[in-house]
Amino acid sequence: MVRVKIKTLLIIFFVSAASWAQPKLYIPEPTFDFGYMPEGTYVVHKFVIKNTGKDVLKIRRIRTTCSCTWAPIKTHIIKPGEQTELSLFFNSARYFHRTAKAAIIITNDPEAPAEKVMIIANMDTSKQKTVLIVPWKLDLGVGWKFKPQGTVKIKNITHKPVTLKIIDYFDEALEEPVLSTSQLQPGTWAELKISVKKGAAKEHYIHASVTVSVLGQAGNEITRFTIPVCGGTE
Repeated sequence: MVRVKIKTLLIIFFVSAASWAQPKLYIPEPTFDFGYMPEGTYVVHKFVIKNTGKDVLKIRRIRTTCSCTWAPIKTHIIKPGEQTELSLFFNSARYFHRTAKAAIIITNDPEAPAEKVMIIANMDTSKQKTVLIVPWKLDLGVGWKFKPQGTVKIKNITHKPVTLKIIDYFDEALEEPVLSTSQLQPGTWAELKISVKKGAAKEHYIHASVTVSVLGQAGNEITRFTIPVCGGTE
């Protein structure tokens, strides 16, 4: 009788321990909005994937909801307390309106075996009437014509001052972009310098992007836009 009770207690203990030591998928910011961007270009955003559980989190599969997107991840095994990054690329070819795309992450998290990250983009750039962007797509060239740095000019076409703020860029391929000024009076220009990281374009043709938020005088976001960046030595 005593042995039966001990075995029962041991079973309860191990079952409880097993249920406590579980992986837990956590995505701090599961949605990203690129704002306005041109049709026929590539953009990318990196999502942080965390394991806040007590056991190893295994990424079993990543499935995108459209052939216009792909989502490489740095590692499929995440130890407790650690994190990795998933890059969600989007090809806007033949999109002329606002759209949303997602990647479904399938894991061994028993409570949430499938979670998603989502991007939003608007290719109807005719509705963007706050700033003028020249060029809207930064093509750095290919082969011997490739240049590791380029400049985008941004003009305030409203009648009120605005503030520019860089909110996202693909740091695997780009250095931190630099604005000549963040404060734009009506009719004035700013220059955004975008540089490719040394060696990033040697092995393959790069697709990257920079997202900028335009803020009003009260600090509210008026609009945002994304500049696709492409080019490579091969």
